[in-house]
Amino acid sequence: MPGRHASTDRSRFRRDLTRLILLAMLAVVVAVAAILIIGILRGGSEEPEAEVATTHEQGTVASGAPSTTVAPGSTTTVAVTTTAGADTSTVASVATTVPETTSTLPPVRDPERLTVLVLNSTRVAGLAGRMTERLADLGYRTLDPENHPEALATSVVWYVEGFRREAEVLAEAVPDARIEPFGGDDPQAPLTVVLGASYSE
Repeated sequence: MPGRHASTDRSRFRRDLTRLILLAMLAVVVAVAAILIIGILRGGSEEPEAEVATTHEQGTVASGAPSTTVAPGSTTTVAVTTTAGADTSTVASVATTVPETTSTLPPVRDPERLTVLVLNSTRVAGLAGRMTERLADLGYRTLDPENHPEALATSVVWYVEGFRREAEVLAEAVPDARIEPFGGDDPQAPLTVVLGASYSE
C-alpha cells in the first residue's frame, strides 16, 4: 500500500509569502508615516528615506527642495510614497492647518464715556477752568478744576492703566503736553490734565 504524503501547494506558499512581505512593508510604511507626522508636529526638519511630497495653498514642494515657510491659515498635506519593484503606492496622507494668530485691540472709548480732571500748575488764574470748559465742549465728562501744588514747566496728561490711547486723543487738545502713566495711588479720574508753563491759550 503506497504511503500518503502531504500535498505541497506551491502557489499557496507563494501567496502566503507575498502576504507576509506586504504586511512587513505596510508596517514599515506606517512607522515611517508616524515618524514623519511627529517630525512635522514638532517642527523637525529631518526627512525620512521614503519619498515625501509637501503641498500647501501657495504651491508644491518635492522632497529634497529648499524648505519653505507655511503662512498662517494655510493647509499643508504630506503624502508618504513607497516603491517596491515596479509597484508604487501611497500609504498615508496627513493634512495639517497652521492656526492664524490675530490680535485685535478694543476701540478707543468715546469722550462721553471718559472723566477728566484739569489741574493748573501755573500762576495764570482761571486757566484750568477754561480748559475744563473746552474739554466739556468736546464731549468729555469733567470734574471741577483744581490747582496743582507743584509748578510744572511742561503740561502733562496722566492716564491710569488701560487708558493710554484715550490719553493720546485727549492730548490733541493740549499740544504742549507729554503723556505719562499716573504715578499716584488714588486718581480722581482715568485722565488728568496738568497745565504747565509751556501751555498757551
